[in-house]
Amino acid sequence: MAKKNGNFGRHWFPILTALADSDLHGSGIAREVEALTDGRTKLWPVTLYGSLQEMAASGLIEELAAGTRPTGESEKKRYYRITKRGRRVLLEEAQNLAVLAETALRRTAG
Repeated sequence: MAKKNGNFGRHWFPILTALADSDLHGSGIAREVEALTDGRTKLWPVTLYGSLQEMAASGLIEELAAGTRPTGESEKKRYYRITKRGRRVLLEEAQNLAVLAETALRRTAG
């Protein structure tokens, strides 16, 4: 699991999914998560940046250094990238969710 205590943060899956294709800054992550969830998940700043801090401490993502950010972007924007460990955890969580979803669909099919 991702955290030392074995818990996977509630918003981590959509955040990792948002970062799987490209490096994004905080508000870009929030917009991508909202788009990925058809508006069902809105990440307010305190939730988003708290999650990003925990995820970075867990080695799932990393903040990009100033020189590696996209050209022309404000230095005030903090960009994040998924790590190899983050990709591995995202894949494991996606596989776990797929198994649960298949089971739920099978059990609820009339």
